[in-house]
Amino acid sequence: MKKPKIPKKASATKKPTHAKQAASASLQRAAPSSTKRKPLVSAQPRSKKDAAVQAGMFLYTDDNWSLAYFNDGDLHCLERELFG
Repeated sequence: MKKPKIPKKASATKKPTHAKQAASASLQRAAPSSTKRKPLVSAQPRSKKDAAVQAGMFLYTDDNWSLAYFNDGDLHCLERELFG
C-alpha cells in the first residue's frame, strides 16, 4: 500500500500573520498624518528670556505661593513643620 503524497506549501504564497498585517497597516495610516502634524517648537528661541516666555516659565512677583505653607489646614504647612 502506498502512502498518499501531501503537497508541500510554498513559502512565497504564505500569508502574513495578523500582527504583521496590523503593524504594516498602522504604519501606512500613520505616514500621511505625521506629515500634517504641527511641530512642537516653531522656531528655536535666540535667548533665555525668549525661551522662558515661549515655555511659560515665570517667577512669581508676589508671595501668594507661600501662603499654603502657613495655612494650618494645608499639607504644605505640615510638611514645613515636620521638615523645616
